[in-house]
Amino acid sequence: MKIKVQNDLIDIDQSITEYIQRMLRLGLSKYSTNISSINFLVSRVKEQRDKDDKHCVLTITLVNRENIVAEETQPDLNFAIDRVIQKATRKITRKLLS
Repeated sequence: MKIKVQNDLIDIDQSITEYIQRMLRLGLSKYSTNISSINFLVSRVKEQRDKDDKHCVLTITLVNRENIVAEETQPDLNFAIDRVIQKATRKITRKLLS
């Protein structure tokens, strides 16, 4: 399972990248034989004048199936990371059971 983390935020450090990789391994480890690669993109979204949200896009490439894409936008980066991984886990479970 190859994991690629792309970062469009200037103020993100290596510990966040390591946190993303650790959470992905924990959340998706039981599906690792069905996953060929994971792409995680973190970016900033400026919706209102003073509001600065973080946007996470998680793309999972499955073996012999369609890709799974999950997105989440939240002001708190850690919360957005956790939520997008939860969404992807639910989607992959439904996809593999169908």
